[in-house]
Amino acid sequence: MAKKQFKFEGLVKQAEQQNRESTDFIRQSIIIDDELLKFIPPLLDEEFKLLEDNILKDGCRDSLIVWEQPDGSHILIDGHNRYQICQKHSLPFKVQVVNFEDKESAKDWMILNQLGKRNVTEEAKAYLRGLQYKQEKKRAGGTGLNQYNKDEFAKDAERTAERLAAQHKVSEKTIRSDEKFADAMDKITFGNENLKWDMLNRKIKFGKVALTNMSGEPEDVLLQIGAKMTEGKGFREAINVVKKIEKKPKKDTSKEQQATKSNYIPLEITNPHVLANEDKNMKIMDLKDKIVDDFVAVVNQQDKQALNRLRDYLDELEDLLFEDID
Repeated sequence: MAKKQFKFEGLVKQAEQQNRESTDFIRQSIIIDDELLKFIPPLLDEEFKLLEDNILKDGCRDSLIVWEQPDGSHILIDGHNRYQICQKHSLPFKVQVVNFEDKESAKDWMILNQLGKRNVTEEAKAYLRGLQYKQEKKRAGGTGLNQYNKDEFAKDAERTAERLAAQHKVSEKTIRSDEKFADAMDKITFGNENLKWDMLNRKIKFGKVALTNMSGEPEDVLLQIGAKMTEGKGFREAINVVKKIEKKPKKDTSKEQQATKSNYIPLEITNPHVLANEDKNMKIMDLKDKIVDDFVAVVNQQDKQALNRLRDYLDELEDLLFEDID
């Protein structure tokens, strides 16, 4: 009986040793994939410090998720902040190996995992939903479109939007808008992950609707706006620097003629700081016309798109009037 017990204990110790060796090997073979890292929102400084303090006190309790590769390496899928802290302080951590068919499947898992977390902003959720929609549309439609498959692709995209809308408890319109938002965000922050997540985590103020509506702008224009924001300019200021605001021609010059229009609101600028800046004066007058037009559309037609534009115009007006005060 004693021999059997001794043999059993020996097998247990051998299994434990093999498990430790296997875990140590995985820890040493972990690599960071830059393409997948883009799906991981960085923590705010205070959040990272709190996580670091908790790990130093209680250890790394949650397993890091890794994806085993044919060459024996393991790509880190979830737990990047914990991994950084454990590496910094030479702390052990548990690992969980998961398998994916390909990198696109890994991206899908990472997007859903991030959407399930509690500290994700609404802007980040919209961005991640937009990425998921793009991922699944691409998988459904294959590579490229032609006259024979474009109709079927459109139907697949519609079904995908319906399914994701049900999954995330939002409307199909929201899913499609999220795709445009994600496109614009990727273009304006191209190659600058810090800027992207500072915007999505609300460290940098911007108009979400305004950015979504810019998804059709040329990539170089959006890239220049992002570059100006990286230099420290605000979202509105960067837009104004890169792209001149179109000035609407004024056909009627007299106040009497203007007053006959049902949507006319007389405006006289008396602010000396505004009057001293002719360019700012013109921008404010241009905004006034846009605000009035959309205000009428909201009141008379219950136009929600006009309401969204109206909010953005008011934000822009605030930036123009108070940029010197800040």
